[in-house]
Amino acid sequence: MLVKPNPNLNSLPDLVILVKNFSKDGLSDLLANLLYKILLRYTKDQIEENGVAEVFVKEVKTYTSWDTETRNWKTYREEVYTINGEVFLLTPKYIVRNTYLFGIDKYLRNQVIEYYQTLPEYKDADGKKIPKKTIIDKLSSEQENWKYNHARNYAKENYDSLKNFHQHMHNRYHEIGELSDEKLDEIVYGKVLS
Repeated sequence: MLVKPNPNLNSLPDLVILVKNFSKDGLSDLLANLLYKILLRYTKDQIEENGVAEVFVKEVKTYTSWDTETRNWKTYREEVYTINGEVFLLTPKYIVRNTYLFGIDKYLRNQVIEYYQTLPEYKDADGKKIPKKTIIDKLSSEQENWKYNHARNYAKENYDSLKNFHQHMHNRYHEIGELSDEKLDEIVYGKVLS
């Protein structure tokens, strides 16, 4: 079990870093399922506030979402907006990002490789740091699952590394800021809509 050997795993983005093959898409799917009921409420409010309910069909659907009170999955049955029989969900713009910032590659570069550069075996003959790319190339040639092995080992041995990484990425999110309407149009439609 991953949680026992990594007691500092306490945030969902850590799954992308510490669990092999749990990609950012897996995290997005998990978060959407956890927030499904909230996203349905947001979607309903937006549709009704903007007076576009006639574009959709209302259907009673059964779905599962996380219940924060019981801290368990719960099945719900309620009326939702659909298009062609599929539930229509909106995501608030303030949580949408063009690039997913949390990930194993960023963790490795920001935490693990930077630490390795302080070790004697990752310095050249003059005692200067070997470039990160050189270290990554060397590690990647050594073993198949090197990213996850190094990330897990480093997280176990350096308890604060995930917390430090979260703080670093939190600061980056604030630097980047919320997507503008124009940038969101480009991402969704491939062009800016007027």
